[in-house]
Amino acid sequence: MTLLTTVGVLMVLASASSTATIPKFITTCNRKDPDMPNCVIGIVTRLRPYLAAGIPEFRIPPLEPLHLRELVAVEGPGIKISAKEIDTYGCSDFTIKRLKLDMDNLYAEADVDLPHLFMDGLYSVEGRVLTIPVTAKGTLRGNFTKCIGYLKMRGEFVKDEMGEDHLHCTYFDVKISVGNGHLRLENLFGTEELLGDLVNQVINSNFDTIMNELTPAIEKTLSAAFKRTANNIVEPFTYRQLFPDGERDTSG
Repeated sequence: MTLLTTVGVLMVLASASSTATIPKFITTCNRKDPDMPNCVIGIVTRLRPYLAAGIPEFRIPPLEPLHLRELVAVEGPGIKISAKEIDTYGCSDFTIKRLKLDMDNLYAEADVDLPHLFMDGLYSVEGRVLTIPVTAKGTLRGNFTKCIGYLKMRGEFVKDEMGEDHLHCTYFDVKISVGNGHLRLENLFGTEELLGDLVNQVINSNFDTIMNELTPAIEKTLSAAFKRTANNIVEPFTYRQLFPDGERDTSG
């Protein structure tokens, strides 16, 4: 989800100057800034339109949509739903509500609000709803509101052949919660729309149960993807490049 934005901010966009070329749309923060969290939050907020489209020079993929290829199996009451090729929209419309940085221990935490997410993908379903056997494939759509993402990240130093320290993300954990939501499985019974509506009604009456099954798989996928992206961003640069001890740069 939008949690990827915080990765870039914590480890790259919080730099003050670098021998590498930093795009003009990226402002920076000094690592000893006493108000570092608010400085970083401001950077991310200004970057939202760029993050939505992606930033190729930092190997940051687009947030609109955020694409999940992995197959996810969801066990519900008497039914199994598998989803793949999921596109999620609304990820760039985020607000960072809390950001905690521990630069000495290379540790960060963040809470991110996502007011509205829309998802579509492909599903396959098999099982029984009430007394109705269900076996189908089609398009899966979902609407989710009042979503919150919780981030925890830890890093370490790795020396290059010149003895310079580089940052490496060793741990990235994503937890998510969904306030409200609705799922729609299209083409459950072909032209039998009434039966399809009935099954969707039963599925949504068990929405919390289905989300409890779905969430760990999504969290695992996001955690691995964001850790990989964080390392793609920071590893080419030395720590002194990313976090120089100079004056705060407010240009941009």
